[in-house]
Amino acid sequence: MELATLLRPLLAVSVALCAALLFDGKALRFINRSPAAGENTRGPHPDVTAVLLNWVRLPNVVQIVSVLCGEQLDDVLKEIVVWNNNYMRPLVYDDFVDSNCSSSKLQIYNSPENLYFQARFIACANASTTYCFIQDDDYLVNPEIIHSLRARIASSDIFLLPPDESLSSHLLSINSPSTNITFGFSWLGYGSLILRRNAESFLELLERIGASVDEKKMADNYYSILRNR
Repeated sequence: MELATLLRPLLAVSVALCAALLFDGKALRFINRSPAAGENTRGPHPDVTAVLLNWVRLPNVVQIVSVLCGEQLDDVLKEIVVWNNNYMRPLVYDDFVDSNCSSSKLQIYNSPENLYFQARFIACANASTTYCFIQDDDYLVNPEIIHSLRARIASSDIFLLPPDESLSSHLLSINSPSTNITFGFSWLGYGSLILRRNAESFLELLERIGASVDEKKMADNYYSILRNR
């Protein structure tokens, strides 16, 4: 039997122990609980726009919309924007009848071309709210978690990560105070709450540095790196 096969269980246990030691603090506890009694989760009015991209997994998108449009999030989410990148298959409100989401809260945009992940930031930059909640179409985020994200956001974006992603991101991060360079990793698809102004400045930065069309489409890959946060 190969040595790698023998060591794999030990490595898995080591990773789990490291994750427990590194992340048993307050930094990630908000992921697993609802806001405390009296905790402020929003401003005077709902101030978050949810942005979902659609390509070929429409049933998933409908299911996610049904969660986001539930009354549990009425005090947080002002509207839900479904950006349809599948220009060959335009969407209409009847496609979302099973979500029980009204047209006053659900906005559908049929893009004339597939802008890939750049579309999230364009949709957010054009939102009327201070914050945007974004996620992939193959992941469900519970309403209480979105409440917790809103309760804790201040001047920096918040990214949700499973333990293994959090551990690898922590171990691979670089912080150099002498050069003012911070390098790390984030994964927007598990659920992220970002400031609209950050989406705006990111799109402006892509233009300023002359990012190619393909680089803009893969905007997720550069969001945290180019912001140096």
